[in-house]
Amino acid sequence: MAAIPKATQAHLGYTDEQVANLKQNQINYINGIREHIKYNLVAEVVESKNCGWQAKVGDRIVLRGLGGLVPADCTNKEGFCIWALAALLPYSMIMLDRASSGMDPNESVFKRTTCGDTGVEHCGWGRIVMEISAEKWSA
Repeated sequence: MAAIPKATQAHLGYTDEQVANLKQNQINYINGIREHIKYNLVAEVVESKNCGWQAKVGDRIVLRGLGGLVPADCTNKEGFCIWALAALLPYSMIMLDRASSGMDPNESVFKRTTCGDTGVEHCGWGRIVMEISAEKWSA
């Protein structure tokens, strides 16, 4: 049987058969979760033009290490833009992979992203650019 903690298996609801069929990369990731959950993904707005969500430079979107939004730590609390949140998914995966592999999640080459809107110049509404970082937090 694959070597993952029984508590983790129970938390995820994995059957013994599922655990036995885990690939090594899955085992490595699961066993690295303790490192990954020490970080929040922080996306800080560094440019904003015609944003319908009214995001301003300096606004922050904060996600826990496993991807959960932390509204209390976000600066723009007037709802959340799904287009901005969706853009953070690949960065969350990069951070997850780096941290659970024992690497510094802030060493990624990829540090900036835009929301999914193309901007008014390209038949959209507006656009923001966000800088991504990983910040340690304590539960």
